[in-house]
Amino acid sequence: MSSHPQLQTKMFEKFQELKLRNERYSLRAFSRKLGIGAGAVSQILSGKRNVSAKLAVKICEKLLFDPVERAEVLGPFKKTKNVAKPKHDSFVKLTQEQFLAISQWQHFAILSLVKISGAKGDSSWIAQRLGISEKEASLAVKRLIHLGLLEKKNGALKRIAQPIRTTDDLKDLTLRAAHVETLEIAKHALLGIPVEHRDFTTVTLPLLPEKIPQAKELIREFQNQFFSLFEDVTSPAQVYRLSMELFPLSKLESK
Repeated sequence: MSSHPQLQTKMFEKFQELKLRNERYSLRAFSRKLGIGAGAVSQILSGKRNVSAKLAVKICEKLLFDPVERAEVLGPFKKTKNVAKPKHDSFVKLTQEQFLAISQWQHFAILSLVKISGAKGDSSWIAQRLGISEKEASLAVKRLIHLGLLEKKNGALKRIAQPIRTTDDLKDLTLRAAHVETLEIAKHALLGIPVEHRDFTTVTLPLLPEKIPQAKELIREFQNQFFSLFEDVTSPAQVYRLSMELFPLSKLESK
């Protein structure tokens, strides 16, 4: 009987998810993805092999578990052992529940908008600056206050949370919808905003799938550096969004 049922269950769910995408996906391919021998993976899935905290962390990282899944899997290990913590950065990562509440773009925009010079705390000003209705602006502000990300004092709005980033690789459809929304906003920006106020660049290259985790880490590091360099904390005038996508143009090969 497995002493790590949460890990066993999550691994099996992920394997089935990959198999649904490709019916020929094998346990051997799954083991290669994890960087663990096929025999060991089989034993873990069948509950016949104990797993160390270090290996559990590795599996979480390889399978890109979101924070909720990671907590479920690593929770039992934390009771008895020290589990490696993810690298610290200056961003607060939202939980799935928080993101569900503020997945629409205007919530994130408001958190930055309240920091610009001459910012006002009324919904009409926010609506005018973001091109949304007063009702949308009012509801968004209320949600942000309720979640403890924003506060209102003497008629002025103030962000009380650190810069925010969504959790990576959430399987929730809400996050996918939010990314689609960002792409739509980017399309309108490309067509309607003068080139001196925007920048669109693309690079196409051959890439080993095994290097995707490294590429993601580099993208996150760049975003942190970009934010640190360009966030104007003295007299900001506009709100910008930096959006980065990395995806295959060639069809993924069956394994």
